[in-house]
Amino acid sequence: MGDLPVAVHLSPSDLDVAGPVDLTLTVASGLTEDLAEGVVTLTAPDGWSVAPAVRPYVLRPGGHATVPVRVTPPAGAETGLHLLTARIEFGGQTYEDVTRLHVFRPGESGRRSPGLEVTLEGLGHPPHLRLGPGGRAEVVLRLRSEARSPVAAQAQLVSPWQTFEMFPEWNRGAVVPPEGEAEVCFPVRVPPGARPGRWWALVKIACAGWLHYTDTIEVEVEP
Repeated sequence: MGDLPVAVHLSPSDLDVAGPVDLTLTVASGLTEDLAEGVVTLTAPDGWSVAPAVRPYVLRPGGHATVPVRVTPPAGAETGLHLLTARIEFGGQTYEDVTRLHVFRPGESGRRSPGLEVTLEGLGHPPHLRLGPGGRAEVVLRLRSEARSPVAAQAQLVSPWQTFEMFPEWNRGAVVPPEGEAEVCFPVRVPPGARPGRWWALVKIACAGWLHYTDTIEVEVEP
């Protein structure tokens, strides 16, 4: 579906955890001629155990394999959101999937947090950029995490093709530390001689199986 040579998937994507839990790991090949060979590495939160932690695979073209996985929290696991990550490397690329593990106090249930809060900074409300030819600015995102595990996020700036020169870097990643924050910046460079006009931009953030779009930013080039 994603036109990838190989894919890795954990199911379910969200689990409430009060003891050992079982998941399914799936590895699938999108190749049409060659074997897909490699190793899946499963990374549990600190102090948790996962079995298997490493799983080799060999897949025929178009093939797939499923593997049962058991995750066990430590006694007295901290309440909050934890992440289990399955990762493979193939052809110089890294592919991963994540299951969110939610720990509540005994007898409690609560909100299933996606684990990340995204804020556009310094662009006003509604957000806008107004620059003249040759002008410079930045689109700054603040990523705040509630998770007790590190959170990897990928941010992509989306805008009409007429504005591509204004946004020389559109794809950036960040790792947000546990219960911490990180900043992602996209430079804005209006070419000298750019014609006046008004367009839009927004940022798409992918994180642990969660997709978020920022508010639309009004982008105006003044005479």
